[in-house]
Amino acid sequence: MRIAVITYEARGSYSASSVADEDLVLEKILNELDLNFKFEIWSDKNVNWENYSLILLKSPWDYFDRYTEFLDWCRHIKDLGIPVYNSIDTVVWNSDKRYLKEIQEKGYPIVPTEFIEKSTLPDVESIFRLFNTENLVLKPTVSGGAKNTMKLSKATWNEKKESILSLIRKEDFMLQPYVKEVAEVGEYSYLFFNGKYSHAILKTAKSGDFRVQHFFWRKHQKYRAQRSSIAIPSKPSE
Repeated sequence: MRIAVITYEARGSYSASSVADEDLVLEKILNELDLNFKFEIWSDKNVNWENYSLILLKSPWDYFDRYTEFLDWCRHIKDLGIPVYNSIDTVVWNSDKRYLKEIQEKGYPIVPTEFIEKSTLPDVESIFRLFNTENLVLKPTVSGGAKNTMKLSKATWNEKKESILSLIRKEDFMLQPYVKEVAEVGEYSYLFFNGKYSHAILKTAKSGDFRVQHFFWRKHQKYRAQRSSIAIPSKPSE
């Protein structure tokens, strides 16, 4: 078995300097398991993917800057029939935050969200009223690392309107009410493998910020979740 471990062109540019290099950690584990593997850049046109019997989709962290190209690559890998961990269909579904619509349609609660199509002029004032909030968060539907993610008040919307509209001309965005608990408490990440709970992490933002990506966070720490908080809800009726 030959494994391709997927990485990206500017490998390491999205790494956190405050923690161990996860590529090195994974490399050590795979070597200890005596597996035949190689780190491959997903966008490298010179890679012959048919040489691999398995693909481990680890960190294609520039996919959101090259989204059309990334989707084409995903289709190519799927057409080749090479097994991928995680499922290539799930990765594509999860790569655009419009998946929130589907989650909501299935009966699960989400943060209220207004989606803004590319080149569409949003009526932001009415969205403030709709969500009954003084602050909104604007973010692209396809993004990572808090790219072009910003907090807006009614005042800053008016100040930044032209620069924001220039961004919306390039890609789809979404607006959500600002959730102050993210800045005040943090964001909990629950990790599951094969449907089984493994562990949880609490990521906290720096003072005055709300972004918890590792570029901006104050710290991250293990979190001992209560059993009731990790139950997977039953599937709602169709």
